[in-house]
This record gives sequence, C-alpha cells and structure tokens, in this order.
Amino acid sequence: VRSVTLHDTKNARWIDLSAQYYLTEEDIGKNRAAASFERLAELNDSVNCQLVVDELTEDFVKQFDFLIEYVDAETGDVTTLENQMHGLEDGDHVTFSEVKGMTQLNGCSPLKITVKKPHVFNIGDAAKNMSPYEEGGRVKQVK
Repeated sequence: VRSVTLHDTKNARWIDLSAQYYLTEEDIGKNRAAASFERLAELNDSVNCQLVVDELTEDFVKQFDFLIEYVDAETGDVTTLENQMHGLEDGDHVTFSEVKGMTQLNGCSPLKITVKKPHVFNIGDAAKNMSPYEEGGRVKQVK
C-alpha cells in the first residue's frame, strides 16, 4: 500500500468509541476521520495519507484505482476484488500495477477494454501468452 485516503463526514459519538480504535473521549463531537488521521498516519511513514471530510463527488472517486480479484488469460476477463463496480465503459483504457504472476501487465501500455459486467471487463488477448495470474493487482483508468 502506497497511499491511504481516510474519509468520513460524520462526527464521533459515544457509541463510536467501542468500534473505532483510534477515537477517544476527547474526540466526541469532532469529525471521525480527522480525529483518527494523525494516529493512523503514524503507523507507517512510507504510506502517503490523505484526509477527506467533505461529501464524495464522482470526480473525486474517479481518481482512485481498484483492485483485481482475478485475470483469466484465456478469455481476457478481469474481475474486480469483491465484485466492486469498476465504473468503466467500452473503449476506456486502463493500466495495471502490482499484479503477481502475470507481471507482464505491470506498467504495460494502456489497454483498451470492453465491459462485460459492472465488476468484469475484458482486455482481449493481451494476457494470452503471459505467465499465469497468481494474485493481486491494481487497475487505473487512463484518460
């Protein structure tokens, strides 16, 4: 993990203290993300931490990538982790990083995709002759 964005629009309440590890009694009434942010950021100084307390917008969310559950080399289908909706459209271009096994995808030129399902897209035969997919990976839409 290179980057973490902590987002919350709600203020801490008493009930939150039992479920939110980094909140204390002094944080009641403060934004939960803001109250937890410094303690979270201290966990690993190699990870870039960002705080967002405003409502999420579509443009803001689009800057983030998503994680891969599986890449099928035979069909070219890429399935997102936990069936997360990818938000891509036919003809969009994507790049890959942190893929284990099918490492030829990492840093490749942007690939044009076809959407199969809200959580599956296809990269054609780009993965056909690559080493077998093992696990992980990130996808980023290129605009």
